[in-house]
Amino acid sequence: MAFHISGFLQQMVSGTKSSESASTESAAAENAGQTEQTAQVNTINAKYLASLLAGDTVTGVVNSMKDNQVILSLPNGENLFARLAQGAQVQLGQSMTFQVQENKGNFVALKPLFGDAQQMVLVQKALEAAGLSANESNMAIVQELLARNMSIDAAMLNEMVKNNLKFPNASLDTMANLVKLNIPVTQENIEQYEAYTHYERNMAGQLDSLPSALSDTLTQLTGQDPVQAGTFLKNVTAALYEGLPQEMQAGLSETMPQDAVREGLAQKITETFNDTPQGGQAQALAEQITEGNATVKETLSQLADLIAGTKNTPDDTQAAGQTEKKLTQLLASKELGQLLKGQIEETLYLKPQMADSEESIKGFYKRVRSSLEAVSKETQKAAEGSALSANLNEIKSNIDFMNDLNRNMTYFQMPVRFSEGTGNGELYVFTNKKTLHNNPENVSALLHLDMEHLGSVDVYVKLAGKNVTTNFCLEDSETLDFVYDHIDRLNARLEALGYTAHFEMKLTQPQENFDFEKDFLQNQTGGAPTSQYIFDIKA
Repeated sequence: MAFHISGFLQQMVSGTKSSESASTESAAAENAGQTEQTAQVNTINAKYLASLLAGDTVTGVVNSMKDNQVILSLPNGENLFARLAQGAQVQLGQSMTFQVQENKGNFVALKPLFGDAQQMVLVQKALEAAGLSANESNMAIVQELLARNMSIDAAMLNEMVKNNLKFPNASLDTMANLVKLNIPVTQENIEQYEAYTHYERNMAGQLDSLPSALSDTLTQLTGQDPVQAGTFLKNVTAALYEGLPQEMQAGLSETMPQDAVREGLAQKITETFNDTPQGGQAQALAEQITEGNATVKETLSQLADLIAGTKNTPDDTQAAGQTEKKLTQLLASKELGQLLKGQIEETLYLKPQMADSEESIKGFYKRVRSSLEAVSKETQKAAEGSALSANLNEIKSNIDFMNDLNRNMTYFQMPVRFSEGTGNGELYVFTNKKTLHNNPENVSALLHLDMEHLGSVDVYVKLAGKNVTTNFCLEDSETLDFVYDHIDRLNARLEALGYTAHFEMKLTQPQENFDFEKDFLQNQTGGAPTSQYIFDIKA
C-alpha cells in the first residue's frame, strides 16, 4: 500500500502549537491531509492493498517511524504506511520481513518477523518465485545459498536443484562453493573440492606413486611383448622431457649420487643383457652409468632400446626364459626404481629457480600437464586400465582443478625439488586478483612447505611496497633455532633486491591450524563470515 506521505512526514517533524485553537486547526488540517492521502492510496494501490490478508508477509526497509507507525520502502520502490503490533521493536533503515495481522482498508497492522521465522518466509518466497515446491530438500538449498551470501533468484535455485538431483551424494556445501567459484559441478570436481578441503589432494604425494606404477607397467608389457615395452619406455621418456630446458636436465651423478647405487644398476644391466645380441651395447651403457657421464634421459632411452632388442634373442626357449627373468628382476630392482624416480623428479617437480613469478609457475604447470597428457595417451595404447593410467588421470584432474581455482584466486601446489631431496609446497595468496592487479606492491600470502628435514613450515609474508614482514611458524624449537641461525642469508638476499625485511619466528600452536575452505576460499569469494583468518592470528 504505497502513497504520497508528505503530510504524514510533516506531522512527524513539526512542533505543537501553544494555543488550543491552533492545535484544533492543525488537527483538522492533518485529518484532511490524511483523508486525501488515503484516497490516493486506494487509487494507486487498491489492488495491492486488497490483496494483503492476515498471515501474508511484506518485506521492506524501515524508512520512517514514530511510535507504532512506520513507513516501509518496498522492493518495487513504493512506500507502505502501516501500524506495528504493540511492543514491536524495529530500527530505522532496517530491512525486515513483516507478517500482516490485520487489514482494514485504511490501515495495515504488521508484526515483524525475526531470526529463523524471517528466513523461513524468505526461503518460501524464493521457492515460490522460482516455481519450486517448498520441500525439505529445496528449502535446504535456499538456506545454504543464503549462508554464503549467494543469489537466490530463479536461475540459481533451479541450477542448484538440478545439481542436487544429479549428484545426490554430494553435500550442498560443496556444490554451492563450486558454483560460487565458477567451477563446473561435475563428479570429478566434487571429489577434487572435498579432497582439497580435507587435505587429501597433494600433488607431490601423487607424483611419488608414479615410479612404482611405471615399473609395474614395464614389467607387464615386457612379459607380453618386449618391443612394445621398449617403445613404451622410449615414448614416455621423450614425452616427460618434452619442453624441459637442457640446463634443467640432471646427470646420473646428481640423480644417483652414491657410487654404489650406480654400480648396482650397471651390474644388473650387464647381467641382464650379457647373453643377448645387445651385450656390447649394454656394456657401454653400464660404463657410462658407473662413471656418471650419461643423463637420466639418455640412460632410459638406451635402456628402452635394449629392452626392445630382447625380441631378437636366439630361438632358445631356455635362454629366452632366463633373459625374461633377468629383465623382470632389473625392472623391479631398487636401482631402476631410483632411476625412474629421478626421471619423475627431474621432469615433474619444480626447482626453486623456476618459481620466481606466477607466470613461471603457470608455465611449469602448462608443460607438466602437456607431458602427462602425452604419457597418458601412450599408457592408454599399451596398458589401458592399469594403475599407472589411474595415477596419471588423478594428477591431471588435480592440475585442472587448480587451473579452475586460479581464475578467481592465486593458489598453487608446488612439488619442489631441492639439491638434496624433494618437498611439497603450497602457495596461498590472500590478496584477491582484482586487488592485486590494481596494487601489485601490496600482497599477503602463505607459503606452506613439507620437507624431509625441516618438517612442516608455514611462512606468512606481507609485502607493502618495499617493506616485507615475514612470519615463520615452525614445528619444534630445534627447527626454529636452525632457521634463526640462517635468517641473515635470507635477509641479505632481500636487501640485495631492495627490500627492507622484518622477521618473526614462533612455534605453531594447534589452534592455529590453517583451514583451506574458511581461511582461504571464503576469504577470496566473500563467503560466510569466520571468526578470524589464520594470517591475522599468526601475523
